[in-house]
Amino acid sequence: MAGNVGTAPGVMGSLSVLGDQFDVHLAAEISGLPPSDLLHVLDIAQREGLVVVEDGLLRFAAGQREQAYRNLGLHGQAMAHAHAADVLERVRPRDLPGIAEQRAGAVAVLGLEPALGALDDAANAAERALDWEPAARL
Repeated sequence: MAGNVGTAPGVMGSLSVLGDQFDVHLAAEISGLPPSDLLHVLDIAQREGLVVVEDGLLRFAAGQREQAYRNLGLHGQAMAHAHAADVLERVRPRDLPGIAEQRAGAVAVLGLEPALGALDDAANAAERALDWEPAARL
C-alpha cells in the first residue's frame, strides 16, 4: 500500500476494509509491514484509542473503523478493497465470501465483472456446502 501506510492512521485506514475485528496475522499481510513495524504502529494506535489488540485479534474501538474508512476517501477505499481482495486470494483462498466482499468494495477501480464473478463463486461454494443463509445473502 502506498502513501502514509507506515503511520497509525494510514495502517488503520488500510485495515478498516476488513471490518471491526480480525487477526493480527491478516493485519500484517494487508499492511505489508514487517511484524516489528506493525507491532510498533499497533502500539501507537492503541495509545491513541483507535484499536485494542488482545489474544492475537485486532478490534477497532467504537466508531474508529468508520472514521478510518472515511478518511481513506473514495479512491483510497476502492484501492484498499482491491488490495485486501488480492491479499485474501493469496493467503486465504478459501475465504470466498471475504474475497467477494472486498471485490465488491473495489468495483470503482476493478470494474464490475471481477466483483460479480467473486460473488457468484462465493454463492456457489456456499450452496455446495449447504450453507443456505450465506448463499441467499450473496
